[in-house]
Amino acid sequence: TDYNGMLVVETYCSEENFERFDRADALAKEKGVTVTQMALAYVLNLPLPIHTLVGARNSAEMRANDEALALKLTPEEMRWLEVG
Repeated sequence: TDYNGMLVVETYCSEENFERFDRADALAKEKGVTVTQMALAYVLNLPLPIHTLVGARNSAEMRANDEALALKLTPEEMRWLEVG
């Protein structure tokens, strides 16, 4: 593996992040969306003055992004996604 690959593993592959992913996956299934849509919805629901850039390779991906934009998460759901 090259250095960049190792850096990604060392930075993101932790038990805490795998647990975070599992929570996002569970909430996504509960709401009937994909885990990718849940991740985007999480960022879009953060109470920060930010602009989120998204990309789409086709109209289906753009529709999925649009659906994530419409997904409102409660403060409890946001906290649960963050710390479990």
